[in-house]
Amino acid sequence: MKNKMIPPEARLEKFTCPHCMAISSQLWGVLSAGGSVPKKAGVLGDYLRACNEWGYRIREDGAWIVSTCDSCGKICIWRNEKMIYPDIVIVDEPNEDLPEDIKKDYLEAASILNKSPRGAAAILRLCVQKMCKYLGKKGKTLNDDIGELAKDGLSPTIIQAMDALRVTGDKAVHPGELDINDNPQIAIKLFELVNIIADKMITEPKEISSFYDEAVPESAKKAIEKRGQRK
Repeated sequence: MKNKMIPPEARLEKFTCPHCMAISSQLWGVLSAGGSVPKKAGVLGDYLRACNEWGYRIREDGAWIVSTCDSCGKICIWRNEKMIYPDIVIVDEPNEDLPEDIKKDYLEAASILNKSPRGAAAILRLCVQKMCKYLGKKGKTLNDDIGELAKDGLSPTIIQAMDALRVTGDKAVHPGELDINDNPQIAIKLFELVNIIADKMITEPKEISSFYDEAVPESAKKAIEKRGQRK
């Protein structure tokens, strides 16, 4: 399993850097006129240093702060405890066992998360629908597919996770139902649920099947097959 990412958060001692993607310690400071900007800050850093030299002022009320990554030296700019540069949101990578088209959808949802949490939620719902089709269901009506998986004996906890993604994805595109834009943490949690579902429905069965094929002798496999044929 890969290390989980630590989403950037204002004044957090360590998080996943959106520039180099390393989980790294952060050096915090107040961004103000005349304040120093790290040499490795990149293009934005050059701009901020120029602003300082030219006398442009950034409000010195403590609302503007800067974090510097100890790994790559690049900076993040924060305004009122919210990261405004770079304009992205960090989420875990998609489960590596997901089909490629679902991975692409997952990454597309991640790319628009900061600008449109509602749009991201709708795409993640589509990911679950595609997973159901990958697992042998019709892939047309998600509610029906989840019901079929429940009848097949799928864990009630995973059924809840799938329903959470289904309902949230539906409500996100209907005005007045659920304003995810006001609570993007809901959308971030949906990414975790997609990976949890993929882990339980795809990765774990794959790993168990692989171990069974490698570790169980052929004679034992035949005996097990005969056991299943008994009436």
